[in-house]
Amino acid sequence: RAVVDALHPALAAARATGRTLPAHAANGLRQWVAPVVGSSEHLGALALVTQRDLADVDLRILERAAVVTALLLLGQRTMAEAEQRLRGELLDDLLSASERDPDVLRRRARLLGADVDAPHVVVAVSAANSERHRTAAAAAALAGDHGGLAGEHNGVVVLLLPAMTPAAAARLVVDRLRPVLQAPVIAGGAGPANDLGATAAVYQEAARCLRVMQALGRQGAASSAELGVYGLLLSQAGRGDLDRIVTAELGPLLDYDRRRRTNLIDTLEAYFAGAGNLSRTAQRLHIHVNTLYRRLDRVARLIGADWQEPERALQIHLALRLHLLRERL
Repeated sequence: RAVVDALHPALAAARATGRTLPAHAANGLRQWVAPVVGSSEHLGALALVTQRDLADVDLRILERAAVVTALLLLGQRTMAEAEQRLRGELLDDLLSASERDPDVLRRRARLLGADVDAPHVVVAVSAANSERHRTAAAAAALAGDHGGLAGEHNGVVVLLLPAMTPAAAARLVVDRLRPVLQAPVIAGGAGPANDLGATAAVYQEAARCLRVMQALGRQGAASSAELGVYGLLLSQAGRGDLDRIVTAELGPLLDYDRRRRTNLIDTLEAYFAGAGNLSRTAQRLHIHVNTLYRRLDRVARLIGADWQEPERALQIHLALRLHLLRERL
């Protein structure tokens, strides 16, 4: 411990000067620190602990060892960055598979140690207050640990991970990326895709899952199956069901707002957000309570006088949430 503690001042001085310097002796040992520098970047340091003083030739050997170490580290980084770039480009092409030769994609994947025809899931991820390239780099490290792929596609950070469920994959991404990025992380998972041809469609579902979570104001992880009724937003068939639900409950209001250029839907949203309290609702809308009464009377005439009854109110509130989410997606 004393030896390590004695190195810190010398390490700081060596980094500042770029020179090999002696450290404070401890327990009769001699210590030297050589900075490992690549271009103008400090990559680390080499520490030599010995029982004798170093001759000039020994110092030169230590300094050359530091140079060689810097070259090795830079080489490893360059190779890692190149592989990450290739993996990201492959993923981008996989998600645009209709425009690419599948056999070429398979060969490229094999060269990178990936099997794109094995079952895999897709996770779309977003991190608050974090630059997308940092999120992509963290995702690439995670994907590499699991034999997957990661990169950016259409402005979304995406991971392709094998041999797990969409929900488990999304949770893994959140659990691993949140401490690295020091920011809230949202991840939407979809799949599995059982072959290369299904990957692009599964990505679309994962990206929609992410957008739904963002629209709901959720953080954390989810798969489309875990979104409940909001999962209707994730497929064309589901969107048709959603449209029917919204039209059945809110159609007259939406038509009235469209024809008259009014905002009864906004009034209804504020009413539910205020838990049915008229004073709070009026404050939210910045209107007088009497004005609110007139608007709610109009709502009742359009969708039925029973709209505030518990069971009907629940249906209307759900339809309203679905409508507002649909508008944001």
